[in-house]
Amino acid sequence: MSVTAGSHASRAAVKLMTRATRANLQHALARSAVALPIYHQSSNANVRSPIRRLLPKIDSHTLLQRSQDVAASRTSSPVMYNSFNRIQNVFGFFTTVACVFGAFIAATDLFSPRDPSGVITPQNIQVVKGRPHYYSSKKEEYAIIRFSLDADLSSLFTWNTKNLFVYVTADWPGPDNTTNSAVIWDSIITNPSADHLLNVGPHTLKKMRKLSAGKSIDPSRGKLKLKNQKPKYQITHPSGKIAETADVTLKLHYNVQPWVGLLTWNLPKDLFLWKTLGGGESDKIALPALKTKDSKDSKSNSKSKAKKARA
Repeated sequence: MSVTAGSHASRAAVKLMTRATRANLQHALARSAVALPIYHQSSNANVRSPIRRLLPKIDSHTLLQRSQDVAASRTSSPVMYNSFNRIQNVFGFFTTVACVFGAFIAATDLFSPRDPSGVITPQNIQVVKGRPHYYSSKKEEYAIIRFSLDADLSSLFTWNTKNLFVYVTADWPGPDNTTNSAVIWDSIITNPSADHLLNVGPHTLKKMRKLSAGKSIDPSRGKLKLKNQKPKYQITHPSGKIAETADVTLKLHYNVQPWVGLLTWNLPKDLFLWKTLGGGESDKIALPALKTKDSKDSKSNSKSKAKKARA
C-alpha cells in the first residue's frame, strides 16, 4: 500500500515539474534555436528522456525563422570588450608599428658609405716572466707589445651610430692549422649623443661635451693617432711559454653599435656602399727571447759605460 502511494506521489511531482519547466524551456529554446535540431530531428525514436518529452513541437519553417532571427541579432549587436582586451590590442598595434619603424631606421645605414682604413706598426716588444695579472697563481711568460696606430674610422659614424668599439689583436698560427688570437688594446668611441653612457669622470665628460658642443655627430672622433701606445693587456699562452714565437701579426678590428639595428664587425668583402678595412694589419714579427737577469745586467753595464764615455 505504501509503495503504491509513493509511486502516485512521484508521478504527481513529475507532472508539476513538467508544467513549471515547460514555459522556461520554450523561452530558452526560442533564444537558442541551435539546440532544437538536436532533439526534434533525432532519428532515434527509442530515446525517451524527460527533456525530449518537455520540448515543444515546432515545425521546420518556424525553426528556420527563429535561427535566422537569432543570427541577425548576434551580428547586428556590437561586441563589448573589457579593459584588458583593449589594452592588449593597443599594445600589439604599438609594438608592430615600432618594429616596422625600427626596421626602416636600420635600413638607412645601408645607404651611408663606409670606407675605414688604418696603419698599425709594432714598436717595442718584450717577453718577461712573472705574474701577468694580479690574480695569477703562478709565474709564466708573457709578452708586452707597444704599437703605433694611424686609423681613419670617421666614415663609420652616422646619425644612427651609438658608439664604436675599436680593438687590436695579436694573431699567430698554432698547431693543426689553428690560429691564436689575443686582444692587447681596446677603446670605446661614442657619438656626442651617447657621451653620458661612458664610464668617465665628470671632468672628462665636461671636456668632451665642450669640444662637441652643438654636434650630434662628430666623425673626427674616429680618427686615431697613437704613438708608442702601451698595451692594456699582456699576451700569454696556456702552456706558459710565449718567447720566440714566430709570425705574430697585429690586426685592427672595429665593431659598430647602432642605436637601432644590427651590430657590424670587419667585413670580409665589400657590401654595397660598405668597403672592407683598408690596411689595418702589420707585418709579421717574431717575439724575442725571454728577458733574464743576465740581459738586464748587461744592459745596465752598457748604460754605465755610455755614461762614463760621455763624462
